[in-house]
Amino acid sequence: ADIVDLTNRSAIGAMHNSRQRGEAPKCHPNTRVAVQEYIFGWITDGEGDEEPKQIMWLTGPAGTGKTAIMGSVADTCYHRGLLVGSFFFSAVVKSNHVRSKARFVITLAYQIQQHPALKRTIGRKILSAVVDDPGIFEKSCDEQLEVLVLQPLHDCRQLIDELKPDKRPRVIVVDGLDEC
Repeated sequence: ADIVDLTNRSAIGAMHNSRQRGEAPKCHPNTRVAVQEYIFGWITDGEGDEEPKQIMWLTGPAGTGKTAIMGSVADTCYHRGLLVGSFFFSAVVKSNHVRSKARFVITLAYQIQQHPALKRTIGRKILSAVVDDPGIFEKSCDEQLEVLVLQPLHDCRQLIDELKPDKRPRVIVVDGLDEC
């Protein structure tokens, strides 16, 4: 197994920086600043909370800019080295891969495998898991998540903890769950 196995099975078009999403909405400068600052504060300082939360759920009526906000957040996290991966489900994109959960976990695993701070350790564990069980791509999303994402991250927890906190990848952005 090599990177091609994950690439060909991923929904590259669902990633925040894909060519398919090139025209996707992002926040214009100086718009939605308070919401973005709140989210970044949670990302960067949330571990210091008395009871840290691991999930933030952004809700709002259709058309209020949630996708634009999440696109901007994903881009900023990516440039700061904080983004582990992203997946933007979309009912309007022509590709079935971004409308279905079938490639969701594999796309996250692909992004982890490609992350500069994670590829030599966690990325190798992911590829090793594929070699150990090439049928993983046909198993349930729960099984894929356990084998391709959670177990490799768990196995390398100490390495991740040793990274500088301001450069520790820790954000996964998922947008449009209601569209899959």
